[in-house]
Amino acid sequence: TVLEDEPPRIFEYQPGVNLVTVPRAGFGVLPFAVLRALAQSSKEIRLNIELIKRTVRGLEWKIVPKGKLVEGYQVVTDPVIRLFEQPDGVHDFDSWVNQLLETLLTIDAVTIYPDIQDGKLISLDLIDGATIRPLLDLRGRLPRPPQPAYLQVLYGMPATHYSVDRLIYAPLNSKTHTPYGESP
Repeated sequence: TVLEDEPPRIFEYQPGVNLVTVPRAGFGVLPFAVLRALAQSSKEIRLNIELIKRTVRGLEWKIVPKGKLVEGYQVVTDPVIRLFEQPDGVHDFDSWVNQLLETLLTIDAVTIYPDIQDGKLISLDLIDGATIRPLLDLRGRLPRPPQPAYLQVLYGMPATHYSVDRLIYAPLNSKTHTPYGESP
């Protein structure tokens, strides 16, 4: 019998899909290594990637407050501007964006770890998205905190779990049938 009050699954995933530790396996999509190899081996693809990266990096960026300003209150953007001068604490903004765009355009697995210490955002560390395996709840969605939503796989072994409020995994071309993005 079918329960009418049961919410639907987002997509038909294989039973035990969370037991597979290889990122992208079990979803019928190309492995990260193949996507990276294609981006390097095809001159046309590589030229397009570099053109897009140069175009985006050539834009003038400005940090502005979001929403309507409230009279009598000062908007403080200086700490945010300082953070984005070296978002990861190592690379300048241009280099950081270059790395982010390379990941976005080759494997569509941009992953950012917001390093928060004593309640303060210290850095936005870019993580190799090819090491991240999204996990699914019973409906096929990312589990809500405090449940783990992402598994980092290093050297073929599960290393660390992260909840959705501790790791930003942001595919640009998302689909309903997989938690992974599709490289543009």
